[in-house]
Amino acid sequence: MSLTIQKFILSMLFIMLTIIYAIFAKYYLYQREETASVILGSIKSDISETSYVLSKSITDVATISRYRAIIDRVSSNNDNILAILIADDNDVLITTDPHYDRVPRRDKILYGEFISAYDAIFSKKGIEG
Repeated sequence: MSLTIQKFILSMLFIMLTIIYAIFAKYYLYQREETASVILGSIKSDISETSYVLSKSITDVATISRYRAIIDRVSSNNDNILAILIADDNDVLITTDPHYDRVPRRDKILYGEFISAYDAIFSKKGIEG
């Protein structure tokens, strides 16, 4: 098998394109994870802030309806937050979306940092705060 200049150039071009593709693929996956991490951090920050404000403000179950505006504002200002539920054990006390009338099962809520930020955002699970 003789190696001609044309075969050599084509093989080098193929190798260079493969390397460039691998570099861009790695950069894309890194950038996707970093972007998802920032979005997830924003969601957790909003939920933690709202949880703190509500825990300091609500004194009993009868006063929860006064704070509906706060959770509606948080839910409407963040495109990544679909609904906010306030529950007492298995009873939903107040929600921003009437379609969520039950507390989600434990397997539908994310706990800990066991999966990547990108997978956490697109898993369509809830975040407890």
